[in-house]
Amino acid sequence: MTKRGADYPRRKLDDYPTPLEVLDVLFENVELGPSVWDPACGKLKRVAKAAAKHGLGSSSTDITGGYDFLSVDTQHKYKSPEDIVTNPPYGDRRGSLALRFIEHALDLTKQFQKRVAMLLPIDFDSGKTRLHVFEHKAFAIKLVLLDRIKWFDGQSGSTNHAWYIWDWKNKRPPIIRYARINHER
Repeated sequence: MTKRGADYPRRKLDDYPTPLEVLDVLFENVELGPSVWDPACGKLKRVAKAAAKHGLGSSSTDITGGYDFLSVDTQHKYKSPEDIVTNPPYGDRRGSLALRFIEHALDLTKQFQKRVAMLLPIDFDSGKTRLHVFEHKAFAIKLVLLDRIKWFDGQSGSTNHAWYIWDWKNKRPPIIRYARINHER
């Protein structure tokens, strides 16, 4: 998450825990699993909690635990054929770190024909330097969140978001879907 309300301080390592209701939207609208991996889980491991609620297995890793997702080697270290689901660190204003997460996740999941789901600002697919990941043959769905995410103490920021999903088994052009966040859960 790069854009924030004016009163919100920047968090170290872009540690913005994804609200459970935002993960519910993903798991209720996109077929994932039977197991998912969150390579940027943060301390709260929210993807794992939401996955369990929806009957999926999960694993969680994070840089704070000494695990650097971007250093995982596709040939030697990545052995688990899980779908990757995460709210990636955004990095600089251009989202360069998030882009590296997408590219690396696609490299890792190709051999297993799995899916990748990334929570990103709604206009992330508008940058010409990122076009290659949206013209990618695995890009399948943009799930637009019709409500703003309440990140901090029930307060929403000023950025709209979407779940971007790549599916190596996808054979059709990408689609756009829309979903509401149930903030009352």
